[in-house]
Amino acid sequence: MLAAFVQDSGLEVLRQSVDAALARGARVRILTGDYLTITQAEALRRLLDWMDEDSVLQGGARGHFEARVVEVEKARVSSFHPKSWRFKGPGLAVAYVGSSNISRSALKTGIEWNLRVEQDRDPRAWREVVDAFELWWDRAAPLEADWVEEYRLAPR
Repeated sequence: MLAAFVQDSGLEVLRQSVDAALARGARVRILTGDYLTITQAEALRRLLDWMDEDSVLQGGARGHFEARVVEVEKARVSSFHPKSWRFKGPGLAVAYVGSSNISRSALKTGIEWNLRVEQDRDPRAWREVVDAFELWWDRAAPLEADWVEEYRLAPR
């Protein structure tokens, strides 16, 4: 998942689905950013907790959870506002690109527009989504407790 902003309310909505995916052995990655400081420090702490739980529960068929953050100033971009959700598994390769951040309103009640891209139907568009995510994933900083605390204390 790539979401410019992450809110704790959105992670509450996703928790069961993420746990179920991990139980099936999935690799779950969430990439967010610090653009306009809209991402909540509480949400970042929850992501840290999920990574800690993952390291404790590793083994068997359990998957892997990881989160990273794009630091806009360090990335030297004037804005960071992308959103995409990508799912790949046996018989499925689909991505949604559009306006849905990770918040309760985006996931449950808001008006959000997303375009569905299927690997089989449009392999070029699929590849663009994958490559763009991987580019930003590689540029992003691993989410760490010290960084989250600095972010929380930064003047708004």
